Amino acid sequence: MLYDAVVLFSKALQDLDNGKYVEKFPVISCDDISKGTDGTSIINYMKSNKILGLTGLVHFDGQGFRSSFSLDILQLSKQGLKKNKPFTMLKNSPRQLSGNERYEGFTIDLIEELSKVLHFSYEIREVADKKYGVEIDKERGIWNGMVGEVLSGTADMAIADLTITSTREQVLDFTLPFMHTGISILFKKPTEKVKSLFSFLSPFSAEVWLFVMAAFLGVSFVLFLVGRLSPYEWDNINPCRQEEKIEENCFTLLNSMWFTIASLMQQGCEISPRSSSTRTAAGIWYFFTLIMISSYTANLAAFLTIEKVVYPIESAKDLAKQTKIKYGCLAGGSTKTFFESSTITTFRIMKEFMDKHPEVLMESNEKGKEEVYKGNYAYLMESASIQFLTERECNLTQIGGLLDHKGYGIGTKKGNVALSAWLSTGILKLQEEGVLHTLKERWWKQKRGGGKCVEKPSGSVRELGLGHVGGVFVVLLVGVLLAAAIGFLEFLWKYRKFSTSQDNIKKLMVKDIRFALTCSSSVKEVHRFKRRKLESSQSTMADVNDIKFGSSDFSSRNTGLSIKQ
Repeated sequence: MLYDAVVLFSKALQDLDNGKYVEKFPVISCDDISKGTDGTSIINYMKSNKILGLTGLVHFDGQGFRSSFSLDILQLSKQGLKKNKPFTMLKNSPRQLSGNERYEGFTIDLIEELSKVLHFSYEIREVADKKYGVEIDKERGIWNGMVGEVLSGTADMAIADLTITSTREQVLDFTLPFMHTGISILFKKPTEKVKSLFSFLSPFSAEVWLFVMAAFLGVSFVLFLVGRLSPYEWDNINPCRQEEKIEENCFTLLNSMWFTIASLMQQGCEISPRSSSTRTAAGIWYFFTLIMISSYTANLAAFLTIEKVVYPIESAKDLAKQTKIKYGCLAGGSTKTFFESSTITTFRIMKEFMDKHPEVLMESNEKGKEEVYKGNYAYLMESASIQFLTERECNLTQIGGLLDHKGYGIGTKKGNVALSAWLSTGILKLQEEGVLHTLKERWWKQKRGGGKCVEKPSGSVRELGLGHVGGVFVVLLVGVLLAAAIGFLEFLWKYRKFSTSQDNIKKLMVKDIRFALTCSSSVKEVHRFKRRKLESSQSTMADVNDIKFGSSDFSSRNTGLSIKQ
């Protein structure tokens, strides 16, 4: 507690220093009535801060009292101090208790509710040997534990987390189950969370991204085809020379793809459709991009702020397939009996593994939990106990579903059918009224530190690190390098069309590169040289042309020309 107090105080000092400039902290004396000028501010910072210290969550309310903390109730046994289970526990009280009032827990509340419904009185008695009950002498049919005391008449009923099994059913009559459970896997949560470099792609699945790319290519081709077929997309490039009838179509294949990608990225484009057919295709594409971009943006924030936890195992089948993670259960319990009697291949493999490695079998569930905390170990136990642990031990979790299905019931002496049926009627009534659900919520998620591991939503926005958005920078870098490579290839492609000496071409290329690197102007001198002569019969055509570089004249306007008679 002293350590947590110093940590909280130091954090308050840091917050105070960040909020205002503290030149010198005044000397404070307990004997002097004077106080520091910043004392009230420090107290307010300590009240508003929350830290997870050695004694758990440290948080103060407005009155300055510590709140939101939990204490463990311990009892002394021959093995030392140990924690009680949620079914039956000794009540914590400053005064001496006796009789039924000494106990509390799920089954204590259950028998109390049953007594109210069925109108009977009862006395709670602890079993002498602290056992549930196994057959210790098969020849004489002698059992120990709670089962043995019911058989001998020492107790009228056994009420606890007593599993209904076929062996116990032969000597006892059980009521309807008041709680259903099954064997599951207790495992330690991974401490490292996976951050995907390309997490910005997560809002859509790979299948959706493929369909988006297919839609992009398909719409681009449709615009190209429809644009060439429609007469309204052709325009005279020389309006002053109507006799020439030379028309141009802006929807080339590359321009169609540029128009499609620009609208997909919610950007403008210098190309615009004029005909009804191309405008219809463009309008439908606009609607498609509106829905897709809105859906992507809505999910992007959630996927960028979520750090995915990857577990090495997902089920019992995964455990059976590997050998790196060891697994075991309680030695001599009903879980071990389940694996010994099972005929399912996966469970037979797990049973053989536990037989070959007896060290994985634990003498108590507490030992199993400690082994899980060490890492690379999975403990097989009943899900009701796992749920109780995971509500209080935030580093533990349940893996997969249930390996089997069974229930806890109240055991009565064999042949006393009326008593078991009478109790079953009360259990059904409590179930219908929701009392059983309320009791489990109380002892699993509220009492004795329950609900500690519930993640509460926070109103603050968490900042994104490079691990969340690093993929965007990778895409940007690749795109810039690709654009630079294409531009260089275009530069080389233009020069390969002209026939002159290699030295002249190199000099001109060097001159153009230097001009481009100076970034001084977008206008430059026109180079005049001869184009390569064509090998066809038209080689006599004019072979001297003016070629302009560095401005919009660089692109040819002959693409997509159509000469009409």
